[in-house]
Amino acid sequence: KGLRAPPEVQQQRVALLSELERAMWPLDLRQLGDEPPPSLQALRKTLPHGVAFHHAGLDNEARELVEMGFRRPGTVCVLCSTSTLSAGVNLPCSRVVITSCQDYGDKGWQFLKSTRCRQM
Repeated sequence: KGLRAPPEVQQQRVALLSELERAMWPLDLRQLGDEPPPSLQALRKTLPHGVAFHHAGLDNEARELVEMGFRRPGTVCVLCSTSTLSAGVNLPCSRVVITSCQDYGDKGWQFLKSTRCRQM
């Protein structure tokens, strides 16, 4: 069953998920019977375990909420993101796992520059 987070951390995660639900799935869309967006469905499964993600598919408010959760001790312990996260956001972390040395850009697939890896 895994380790349980302390009650106060669990409450922080529930509060963060509630904020994300409000930001990503507005009340008017809920009332129309629209399905929640896939990103929100994924966060509903991962956030209770302290895992979240940050990518261009999230709107600005959702990204800021995820960043805020990562800054709060214990709320978001693992943050999965694209390399672009390191380009403009200062999030303190102890480890970065780089799964690929290549990135897709204007000229197709290219190797990451050493300066970009150090920035991450």
